[in-house]
Amino acid sequence: MAATITEKLGSGGKGTKDEELLYTIQGTDVSATAYNLLVATAPALSNGKVLDNLAVKNVEKSTTIWIGTASYVNPDDKDEPTAGTSQYSFNTAGGSRHVTQSIATTKYAPAGKTAPDYKGAVGATADGEIQGVDIDDAIYSWSYTISIAAAKITNAYKARLAEMTNTVNNAAFDGHDASTVRFMGASGSARGDGAYDVTFSYQSIENVTGQTIGTITSIAKKGWEYLWVLYGWVEDAVSKKMVKQPVAVYVEQVYTEDDFAKLDPDYSP
Repeated sequence: MAATITEKLGSGGKGTKDEELLYTIQGTDVSATAYNLLVATAPALSNGKVLDNLAVKNVEKSTTIWIGTASYVNPDDKDEPTAGTSQYSFNTAGGSRHVTQSIATTKYAPAGKTAPDYKGAVGATADGEIQGVDIDDAIYSWSYTISIAAAKITNAYKARLAEMTNTVNNAAFDGHDASTVRFMGASGSARGDGAYDVTFSYQSIENVTGQTIGTITSIAKKGWEYLWVLYGWVEDAVSKKMVKQPVAVYVEQVYTEDDFAKLDPDYSP
């Protein structure tokens, strides 16, 4: 059953100096899931006050029911985020990659001649080299900066974050399918109020199915797997020339997959 969140009847200060909205969260035993539901539900403003803090706490004698609290203050009273607050940022600038296969090809040749068919190989030379080209790629990047109580930033937790850096999600995470999200690492700094501001950074590449390269069809590649093409000499049936064409495609797993629930400082196996 999917986790649910509902606002408690009568929550809110209705114009008092400070205000709290209370929520009941059910159907999960993972604090990060409960917290993310609260982040997605609590409004940024309530009765003219701005969101100051978010927190979730288990209901006594239950592991799957939580009370979520969203605290609001007057804009002039808002200070730096307190422990439990999350700030989100994203970037769609993408990255770059080297490709040796095009999506489509238009061929030209002198009058009366036929351009050899390289089956989409990019930059093929007379001696059989496939030079390829560097292109801009679509990579979605985002980060959460979460204020975490100092007591939770233990050496064991920091070691866990280091071990999980550059791993890929083995299950759906933050709205993305399994195998598409890479944890790029975390950075943290201590604050004067006894909490740490920790930034968790991620990048995502979508899974691919049904891809065709040359005459090879039904290729599937998970987001962070690496695909490469083996080229061999083949006689082009039209031009009757020996050309390099794709003869095999390989998809390699190059990153370890892991459970991203372990990024939560409250995670317990």
